[in-house]
Amino acid sequence: QGLVEINVLTDCVKNGDFSALSDKPFLRTACEEATKLLQSEPSGAKVGEIFEKALYRHLFALTKGKRILRKLLVAKADMTNILIAFRLGKDGLNQTNYLPCSDLTQTDLQVLFDEEKAQAYFAKTPYAEFVKLCLSAKEKGLPFTQAEKMLDGFETEYLAKHKYELKKSEPFLYYVYRRRAENANVRIVIACLLAGLKEQEIIQRLRAI
Repeated sequence: QGLVEINVLTDCVKNGDFSALSDKPFLRTACEEATKLLQSEPSGAKVGEIFEKALYRHLFALTKGKRILRKLLVAKADMTNILIAFRLGKDGLNQTNYLPCSDLTQTDLQVLFDEEKAQAYFAKTPYAEFVKLCLSAKEKGLPFTQAEKMLDGFETEYLAKHKYELKKSEPFLYYVYRRRAENANVRIVIACLLAGLKEQEIIQRLRAI
């Protein structure tokens, strides 16, 4: 259950009328874009992209004046765009693939396709280790599992490093992100057990808490 009741969302989708979401402009626009897309191209992946971008725009608007939340959101968008660039490759990538709210430019991301320059280019940025993990996985032909793990646990790791400097509502944020990581870990453990993975393989996939 979110800010809009599920039956309201269901009726909107069934009827193709999203006027009930007028006070949720980012959600309404995403629904209208997804409906239009599905009429010509039934792509679940592209529908997912529409809603993920809408979510980031919504969160970016909400975090105005909230320094720590804005910082975490922008960094998460930056890291996600780096991962998108590695997954799609130079030939499959264009500006529409990227998440909004990122501080990284198209030029920054194009550097990732030159392996010799990429690590040096990002060496003095907060994303040096993340880029290194992506480059290593690409070179070995492996999935970007470790980079994804770092991305998913980014907020928790950041707040953990600054836990003695947290002010006002920031300790509560730290608590929330840790609880979210724990919930994700429960899901990961159950899914991995069902898939027959061994204990050490499961541990390697767990998020930081």
